[in-house]
Amino acid sequence: MSRGIIGTLGFEEYVSSGQVLCAGFENVELLEEKKQRRFSPEFLATIEAVWLKHLQNSPNDYNGRVGSIVSFSLSGKKLTIKFREGSFAEFYATQSRRPEFVDVKSKCLDREICLPLSFGAVAVTKPSPLHPKGCIVFAQRGKTAFDEDRLTLLPGGYFDPDKDYFRGERGKVYSISVTILRELFEELHVPVCESVRFLGLVYNNQGSRQPLLALSLNLPFTTEELKEITRNMKEEEVRQIFFVENDISVVGEFIRGKKLAVHDAWKLLLFFYKDT
Repeated sequence: MSRGIIGTLGFEEYVSSGQVLCAGFENVELLEEKKQRRFSPEFLATIEAVWLKHLQNSPNDYNGRVGSIVSFSLSGKKLTIKFREGSFAEFYATQSRRPEFVDVKSKCLDREICLPLSFGAVAVTKPSPLHPKGCIVFAQRGKTAFDEDRLTLLPGGYFDPDKDYFRGERGKVYSISVTILRELFEELHVPVCESVRFLGLVYNNQGSRQPLLALSLNLPFTTEELKEITRNMKEEEVRQIFFVENDISVVGEFIRGKKLAVHDAWKLLLFFYKDT
């Protein structure tokens, strides 16, 4: 990673807080591992107790389905991820069991934990006379299970095996593209994007401690158009949306003194690294 990029963004503190697990892929294949994880009855009771306690402070949090990563492999330009179906409560309650760094060669990732697959995008608006390079979409997080009030990038979210698939000739075909489009519509009211570029699979060792597909999106709307679309948008997990010029110096100035989630810092590092 270029020290110039790290310094311009002021991300020295974030470099040691995450790792790139995999990069250089252009497509992602999701395969379900049928053999389900088996927690002991005692630990299942612990998961329920931890989740119920969490709901006392965050009653609107949803215990949705997630795809917990079992393994992944890179062949050519395709990243293949095997997952088991799990729940957000399992992810939240097993946080203390997750390793600081993931050793992907020596252990099944989700044997005693839940590591849900999620994605996070650096979304860039369509160039316009006022913004010839487009703008990157930032937001201040609302009340969430992790990283409340920190600066984040939109859109992002968890792969949901109950929703994120289409029907093929042999049954369900799970697709991260469906996840991206679903979250793009839910968080920005945008039903389509012009292009998707995968930046890497990253992991953080602070906060949520989870794998995340970092990617960039080119949006089909200018900054002015997207501001109008999101003007009256109400999203519990977002307090405020910001549009920042797609320029590393401008972005560095905007985020100076602000706190980001580790994943969001790595998304920006990979995004600007790819463009150099």
